[in-house]
Amino acid sequence: MKKERKFPLGHVLSMTTGMALPPNPSYSSLMDISEFVIGRRNEASIDIPVIMNTTKEPILKQHPWLQKIKLPKLKGERAWRKWYKGPTKKYGKYVTLMPDEHVDKETIYENTLSMLCANVSGLNRHKLESSIKKVKKLFPSRRRGCGGKYID
Repeated sequence: MKKERKFPLGHVLSMTTGMALPPNPSYSSLMDISEFVIGRRNEASIDIPVIMNTTKEPILKQHPWLQKIKLPKLKGERAWRKWYKGPTKKYGKYVTLMPDEHVDKETIYENTLSMLCANVSGLNRHKLESSIKKVKKLFPSRRRGCGGKYID
């Protein structure tokens, strides 16, 4: 695995803020950042917020200055692209990230599970069960499910 890698500032900010920022990241580009930083593909992810949630902390540990970038309330892609020029001018177009060798797999499990449980109402039963099976496969020693109940 590479020691470090550059990613577009907008994609990294999308991971840390929870908003898709220019250049508009694709699902696969966010998965790519997540996989690089936490060292494993986040197969249990049912949606982008899960990916962002599991990767945010390791990124902010590496680059705490990212927290200083405050997002304004803007409407429309043109306004966002205009705003985005400011941070790229100040910080550069790319952010160098390194894999987090000390990432806490337990935290990833808890974050993934809590996001799954929070999204229960928006999922159909089959998709939820499928996602929980993937979580169990990644973390075989853990059995707690939504609401503290155990999953088989």
